[in-house]
Amino acid sequence: MRRKIANLIFSVFFLGSYQRRAVGGTLGVLLGILPIGHTAWIVGLILCLIFRLNLLAVYVGISVSLLFPLIVVAAHWSGMDRFFSSPDSTALYVIAGILFLFLCYLAFRWIYKDVHIRDLTNGEKMFVFHDLGKRWTFLKRILLILGVLSLITLTVFGISLYDHPVVTPLVQKTPSDPSIQPIPAGLDHSKKTAPAFPETDSREQPKDLTTYAFYVPWDSKGWFDLNSLGHIKDIDVLIPEWYSLQSDLTLDISRQENVDQLAKKHHVQIIPRLNNFTEQKWDGSAVSRMLASPQKRASLIHELHQDVKKHGYAGINIYFEKVRPQDKKRLTAFIKELSTVFHRDGLKVIHSVPVDDPAYDYRALSNYADYLDVILYEEHHEEGAPGPIASFNWTKKSLERLPVPAGKRIISLGTYGYDWAVGSRKPAKALTFNQVMMLADRYQLKVEWDAASSNPYLRYKKGSEEHIVWFLDAPAFYNQLRLVHQYGAEGIAFWRLGSEDKAIWDLLKGKPDAVSGMRQVTSPIPEYIGDGEILSVSAIEKQGSRSVELEEGNWIKDVGYQSPSAPLQVQRYGKTAEKKIALTFDDGPDSAYTAQILDILKKHNIKASFYITGENAVLHPGLVERMYEEGHEVGNHTYSHPHLGQISPFLVRLELHSTQRLFQAFTDHTLTTFRPPYQVESEPQTRDEIRAMVRGSQYGYTMISKNIETFDWQKPSSRQITERIMEQLKLGHIVLLHDAGGDRSETVKALPELIEKLKAQGYQFVTASELIGKSKDQVMPAIQPEERIYLPFAKAVFTVTGLLQHSFTFLIYTGIGIGFVRVAFLMYFSFRQRIKFKRRVRWLDRGAQLLGFNPMVSVVIAAYNEEKVINKTIHSVLQSKYAPLEVIIVNDGSTDQTEAVIKREFAGNPQVRVITQPNSGKTAAINRGYRLARGEIIVSIDADTLIADHTIPLLVRHFQDEKVAAVSGNVKVGNVRNLLTLWQHVEYITGFNLERRAFDDLNCIPVVPGAICAWRKSAVEEVGYFKHDTLAEDTDITITLLRHGYKVEFEVLAFAYTEAPEDLKSLIKQRTRWIYGTLQCLWKHRGALFSRKQKALGFVSLPNMWIFQYGVQTFSLFVDLLCILSLFTDHAVTTMTFYIGFLMFDLLAAYFAFRLEKESPKPLIWLFIQRFVYRQLMSYVVVRSFIFAFKGISVGWNKLKRKGHVQLEQGDPLKEVG
Repeated sequence: MRRKIANLIFSVFFLGSYQRRAVGGTLGVLLGILPIGHTAWIVGLILCLIFRLNLLAVYVGISVSLLFPLIVVAAHWSGMDRFFSSPDSTALYVIAGILFLFLCYLAFRWIYKDVHIRDLTNGEKMFVFHDLGKRWTFLKRILLILGVLSLITLTVFGISLYDHPVVTPLVQKTPSDPSIQPIPAGLDHSKKTAPAFPETDSREQPKDLTTYAFYVPWDSKGWFDLNSLGHIKDIDVLIPEWYSLQSDLTLDISRQENVDQLAKKHHVQIIPRLNNFTEQKWDGSAVSRMLASPQKRASLIHELHQDVKKHGYAGINIYFEKVRPQDKKRLTAFIKELSTVFHRDGLKVIHSVPVDDPAYDYRALSNYADYLDVILYEEHHEEGAPGPIASFNWTKKSLERLPVPAGKRIISLGTYGYDWAVGSRKPAKALTFNQVMMLADRYQLKVEWDAASSNPYLRYKKGSEEHIVWFLDAPAFYNQLRLVHQYGAEGIAFWRLGSEDKAIWDLLKGKPDAVSGMRQVTSPIPEYIGDGEILSVSAIEKQGSRSVELEEGNWIKDVGYQSPSAPLQVQRYGKTAEKKIALTFDDGPDSAYTAQILDILKKHNIKASFYITGENAVLHPGLVERMYEEGHEVGNHTYSHPHLGQISPFLVRLELHSTQRLFQAFTDHTLTTFRPPYQVESEPQTRDEIRAMVRGSQYGYTMISKNIETFDWQKPSSRQITERIMEQLKLGHIVLLHDAGGDRSETVKALPELIEKLKAQGYQFVTASELIGKSKDQVMPAIQPEERIYLPFAKAVFTVTGLLQHSFTFLIYTGIGIGFVRVAFLMYFSFRQRIKFKRRVRWLDRGAQLLGFNPMVSVVIAAYNEEKVINKTIHSVLQSKYAPLEVIIVNDGSTDQTEAVIKREFAGNPQVRVITQPNSGKTAAINRGYRLARGEIIVSIDADTLIADHTIPLLVRHFQDEKVAAVSGNVKVGNVRNLLTLWQHVEYITGFNLERRAFDDLNCIPVVPGAICAWRKSAVEEVGYFKHDTLAEDTDITITLLRHGYKVEFEVLAFAYTEAPEDLKSLIKQRTRWIYGTLQCLWKHRGALFSRKQKALGFVSLPNMWIFQYGVQTFSLFVDLLCILSLFTDHAVTTMTFYIGFLMFDLLAAYFAFRLEKESPKPLIWLFIQRFVYRQLMSYVVVRSFIFAFKGISVGWNKLKRKGHVQLEQGDPLKEVG
């Protein structure tokens, strides 16, 4: 029974004929395109057992069909997949499917033909990996097909990223009001006269005025003006409306820290304003009651003074509306008292006053206040009849009659408009310049210039109701500003930030081209319409134009608007009076936290919204599928989490389209919502934030923002997260949480308690889109038919990408982990060997004395073109403290003077024999010398190696043990002359020798180096001498002896000094021979791997070589690169902690190795660099060796050019015991 099972299993792995393998591959393709998913692998195994097909061939076919969607597309075109889902035209589909599978069979047949079993197993070989068949051709065919399929897949995938996915906006643009119609005719000016512009002296330079700007906290446009547009740099004094006198005469403070800090950062003075606007009205009675009470006045003054001083403000601005005339003296007294207190600390008092109001004693007030801020606008106000807001003549007359000294004046100009319904008693609606332009642009209204007032206006009808909009723009501001300069003032102010025509800034800065700059009309501040946290861009910003005509005195006399500008317009949705809350999670999915969150939501039957990043989704597609299947809403959070406002439009497209295609590939549905990284405010303010929102909307996405912020990325406690949400419930409906991007355990922990608390308060949990009444199918609709062609290609790319990323992560941590284990292993067994070696040395020396162990020793040196170094090497041997001794030099057809220099130097020495043969290779030369050797023990050294005088006797003493077949000496770099040889010196000590010490303790040294080694001749004869089928003949025979049950030992004190390559080219040549030769040996002796007959060899030494010399070295470049890239990921700290920890541990092990060798540890200062450079170098050599193996290339001696720089260091071996 066991034999039958064995035969069955053998048949599955037996290659068989290329026709059978082609059948297996075709069957694999069929299984891959069938709608059976992952069960294709199991079915494939069963069919292989039944029909005895090659399992590898079948699995290759399945892999090709899954990873290369061209096969799936071809199956679709041929009708294969439709055959299983549609009964129509079954016969046609069967024929098409058979033809498609026949083509697959022909393709596999072409791949496998001429590839024989012996080609892969080296049945008849001149050397290991010698290719008698077509192995390299076979590999090239495989690579060609894989390359073509990959190229096609990547090309189609690239096209899918360039092609815009079909994304339908969740909300449509708000339609225009059809009842609004333009009134083409302008106002009748027949009874009006143009203003008489004053004469001016063009030579007179206007005085520099201090620039004041008013800021209101209830309109975010002011913040946009200051921060995003940078106008904080263009003003001298900021007057924010932060203080308000309440009806109960208390002081309300609405300070904004961001504005406060911005102004101080730019060294702009802050003078807060106190007004009497409370409960949505101007409360004149509160002012009257406050002024009537000396105690209330004093209390208010004290509170204002303390707050201004505490925050380092420059003073206070007072502005009261609806002041009663009977309070005139009390108001003056209040300003006097206020000024007295503030002036003591050098603080300014500015009193804002209207023009020609009987409630104000202008002369008296100007005596006490530092400045009177005169309001030169509101000629026609919102509660009065329509008219210009600040006509030229009215402004001029007001300045002429103003009973305030010029040195005490600050003149405030308006930069806004009013929309009056003509004939109605309703108050006019205040409009910013942006809103006026938006109205004109949307309804094609004509903007007129009223020459009589030098103010612009526009007219329209809303149904039967006529409207007129008077407003102030930059041309009107220009004329007013010239009047201010003409009549004198200390400062100029404007009402208010965020409402102005942007061209006024050039006027305030005194730019000489300010007038020409007015011809371009801009509206850079976005308009947010509606309320809620779901945003949809309804119109993008556009520029307008106007003409400006100057009269002889350079006053603007006419302005013509050719086209109005228009701001970016954003509709906001989702605000509701109902108790609804939407939990949203950013940055996922994460294998740990997202799964837990989904479990909690499922337990409580709650649907949430997840905004996924592609780089995380590609690692956890199953979680993405689970989100969709469990009814949650999924949105686009880009692929790699960049700030969309700070990258190029091309990268934005890649970021959004990549995540979209990923979601489509794994769910068959489309994302319609997105949340830009780093931008989740319901009213984006910075240019970058707005750019991110606009770029997403260009592809049809609806932006999901939030008003409830938890800051869980700052890692607060679960209690803090819950409390923050509960405190902000009145601000909105959408909560921002994170399920990835760091430690989110506290977020997970907070979720159950949060859900219970919200339920207890009557909140209903919804997804973000449900706030606007959208269903799951509307938010994530099925993919459009025309896009389905992309799905298999996208799925293939993302599947492979995910597998590679998982593999790379595995490589990083596995590489570092096994590196730790290996270093610890080597240190432990090296330390054990040190202790045992001392005992062994004492036993060996005592035995040699008692038994008189002194066998004949033959020193064999294989030489090829060694004229520079050979004599020096022979002299070092002859100086050895051992006898009897002979030296055999086998000259392997040298083309230089090697033979001549030896004979000239040692012609009369009976211990030295020179044997010359035609060039046959190093192995043949060594075998020739071994066969002619008379010694029982043979010592081999390289022709460039110098040995210490005690080396041979120390090696020989080990052979007292009949089981010892070979002894390795201690090879050292004898030409440490530059950085490269210094690094090799470190490598020999911390790598080769430390490893030999550890493996000596386990009797599994895999390499006795040819530079210095001793062999028992009888053992070498027993295994058939050195074989020629590998380049690493010393490794081959060492492993062979171990497999025959012999012992191989390491003599720590048998020093030999070899010549290391001194340049990079020579080093690569040497290491290629070593690595390729060792690979040949490992393949040749693969039967010993995990063999129980030689456990230490099979389970320690050989796996060590496979894993670290080839596995780790092959991928070390990727590991280092990934460690560097990890610095820019959320796992940077963890990865680098492991990586740096390993490097420090490696340094400790290196220091330990140097201490064992009694060497100076100074070279270890280069260790980190040496390790990094060597890893890349060895990666290159290992990959090169693999290519040689596939090609079946024979690599010769790769003879290095000798420099003769080796220096011999003699010493007392007893003092060198490690």
